[in-house]
Amino acid sequence: MRWSKGEMELFKNTFSGDKGEELLIQIRDVLMQFTEEVPKLNEDVLALLEKMILPKLTSDLPVGFQADIYNALAGTPERAGIKDVHPEVAILQIKAQDLVYDYLKQRIEVLRGKKTNYPISLLEMKNKMNKTDDERLISMLAYLFLEHGYIEGSLQSIKTVANHKDLTPEEQEKQAKMNSTK
Repeated sequence: MRWSKGEMELFKNTFSGDKGEELLIQIRDVLMQFTEEVPKLNEDVLALLEKMILPKLTSDLPVGFQADIYNALAGTPERAGIKDVHPEVAILQIKAQDLVYDYLKQRIEVLRGKKTNYPISLLEMKNKMNKTDDERLISMLAYLFLEHGYIEGSLQSIKTVANHKDLTPEEQEKQAKMNSTK
């Protein structure tokens, strides 16, 4: 499992129920630059958010649970990865993922209450003014990655983990019986 028991408890204590939903919306609004009003979060919660939103390779995870923001470059069944495209296009995709990383890192710092001198604007990513074609493609790839599911998906994963109900042994047995009759 990617999360320790302590982290799972922190998820549940912080993000479950209606209050947790409100907090996730406030965090989303900061991540997507709808507001600069930062919710009060302790360092443990901020570290957990960063682990979810900007995952890093680490030796303390079981096999099969490694994640990194650059994994998106491998592609999906719907989208070619950098190994499947011309090197000039691959470089643009890498630069777009660099922009995604820088943007998310900056937004995590904003959640920590730190100001930035040169903020990266999510809305400016889709602005076509004063950009070369390559800059426009890089910006749009980053924008689509962030806006089209990554931020919302990460927060939805937090919500799912936070609201997960642990089954008692009796409930597990009952569930197993129900599943075996399907």
